[in-house]
Amino acid sequence: MLRVQACSFQVEDHRYPLVELNELEPGETYDYGVRLTGGQLWPPAGSGFIPSAIRTATASA
Repeated sequence: MLRVQACSFQVEDHRYPLVELNELEPGETYDYGVRLTGGQLWPPAGSGFIPSAIRTATASA
């Protein structure tokens, strides 16, 4: 699991974080969730939703 913290900004009722991710391997998939102030926000606990994922591009030969 990647542990990354970021500040966020708000537009109306929506919050948006900008997160820089380093050292991700090409051609890999990384599941992620969102936690705020210690609580899991996405996917909601017990919701049955699968985690969101970041998929990196495959390195060209």
